[in-house]
Amino acid sequence: MSNIVYNEPFECEEWIWKIHDDAYLLKKYRQIDCECSDEDEEMFEYYYDFIMISCFDEKGTHLFTARKYWDEDEFTFFPVQTAALTEMIWK
Repeated sequence: MSNIVYNEPFECEEWIWKIHDDAYLLKKYRQIDCECSDEDEEMFEYYYDFIMISCFDEKGTHLFTARKYWDEDEFTFFPVQTAALTEMIWK
């Protein structure tokens, strides 16, 4: 079996994005969702392979999360209700 972790975040990264005087914390991780077959524990039924990026301001307020499926070229943004962003596609 491979060393990929299923149903949990992995390949986690964090970095700071500065725009003028504002700094934002970006947290990125990859996740593969699947489930194990009842008959064979080595057999996985694959669902999704995606990358998630969450953005936080300097106070730690969660601004938005973006998801990109591994085989797609677009991120889909999911703003939190208090954010001023609306759902959009980033190419």
